[in-house]
Amino acid sequence: MRRRQLRTPAPRAVLAALIGIVAVGGGARALTDEEVFREFTFSFINPGPRALGMGGAFSAVADDVTAVRANPAGLHYVTGTDAFVEFRSIDRDTRITTSDLGSLAVDPDTGDRELPFLGLTSVAEAERSDEPTFVGAAHSVLLGQPGRRLTAAVSRHVVWSDERRLASDREVTAARFAFDSFPNTVNGNTVEAYSVETQVSGASKTEIVYWSAGASFEIHRDFSVGATLSHATLDLRMNTTTRVVDPLELFLDPQNPRLPAQPVADVFESGIDDSDSDLAFTVGLHWHPDSIFGGGTSPWRVAAVYRKGATFEVDESTLVNGSPDETFVNRIVVPDRYGIGIDYTVRRYWRVAVEVERVEYSDMLDGFRSGVNFLTSGRLADGAFGVDPDAAIEYDVDDETIPRAGVEYARALSQGGSGIRFQAGYYRQPAGRIHMRAFNSDDPDVNATYLDAFRAGEDVDHFTAGAGYGFGRMAVQIAGDFSDDGTQLVGAFVYSIKRP
Repeated sequence: MRRRQLRTPAPRAVLAALIGIVAVGGGARALTDEEVFREFTFSFINPGPRALGMGGAFSAVADDVTAVRANPAGLHYVTGTDAFVEFRSIDRDTRITTSDLGSLAVDPDTGDRELPFLGLTSVAEAERSDEPTFVGAAHSVLLGQPGRRLTAAVSRHVVWSDERRLASDREVTAARFAFDSFPNTVNGNTVEAYSVETQVSGASKTEIVYWSAGASFEIHRDFSVGATLSHATLDLRMNTTTRVVDPLELFLDPQNPRLPAQPVADVFESGIDDSDSDLAFTVGLHWHPDSIFGGGTSPWRVAAVYRKGATFEVDESTLVNGSPDETFVNRIVVPDRYGIGIDYTVRRYWRVAVEVERVEYSDMLDGFRSGVNFLTSGRLADGAFGVDPDAAIEYDVDDETIPRAGVEYARALSQGGSGIRFQAGYYRQPAGRIHMRAFNSDDPDVNATYLDAFRAGEDVDHFTAGAGYGFGRMAVQIAGDFSDDGTQLVGAFVYSIKRP
């Protein structure tokens, strides 16, 4: 973060700045302002290596079991019985964010100090995930005359799986601060301003799974509709410990005496060990105007999809110096999404797909809670610097549009059913971060500094590729997703019994 020469603001304004930097961290993706939730987010990609290989532009292409999640109307293309198993490996990069304001140094000649001071390090180290993420099966039947197809499918889909720690081999999550009212102290041979340090440790493990049943129906030769109902489950395990190291007891909480084992620090803890479930659904439309083409097969496919996300509520408890503090509901909302897609087959072997999806990230603000973090909790000694965190800082997150594009080359190798497929794709993932919208310091320079430092974040370009080989009733597929955020690798096995 670049340094600016700041006027010395009032203590209340400085505390507001301090609250902002700890509450939001390196662009918080949180449902409370705790450090452990900073990287809590949702990366949406349809299941299956083909979908990933084509950059997720799959709602119009969807023609296998994964359509139960990508676009249930696409189950129309399952003409017998299909089974699908996917294994996914995700290696996310560790995020380390550092920033500083002011300095603790004391000028030896004049005694001047560059206060207020704030130094912050935020660490989110993600564990690698390797697990089966999609298992599904579909079966179709013909109803009446002229034989409209009804296809039903069931699946288990891991929508989100994430495990993180607040420390890496190089850094730990911590904040250090000092105000004008703080005395000088001696650190070795150096005179500097006394400072308070918060040291944060913790971890989280989150898994969201959708158990789904869906169906499509061919209401016209050129048109199918579909719907999927999902029983969504959340399992969340989280714990944090914040040690506020303050030997001079400038921030002592008289209502919660310090632990005998921690005579120079206050200890704040939070934890979640809970599960919840909710219903979610997806509805889709698929237009394939086969009847207007002489060969009986349209090169065009057009799709529209709406996905209603789940809302979960889990109990979170906090402790101060070993004593129970409060228990409250932490709400986690999977954003709603809707989009349209177009697929076009070129010269028999090539197909090009594009898709535009709108994600209502603002849903994540439903139940967002500040004041759980120590420095936003109003626990400062005697209320000398106390502020109302809800009044001092406003949070926001923008709804985003995600463009996706992909190409696929598919060719049969023999009359026995063997064939090859290759995919390539691209999509641009928006930041989707909860960020500061208004920062109500008395000093405009403080406002400008922190609004600039803790903006919404950067979009990330994703490049994808995939390949598949089919032989008889079986097929194997692989795909990869490569970006500055990390790497995903997906493999799948498909077994299909086609109706004659």
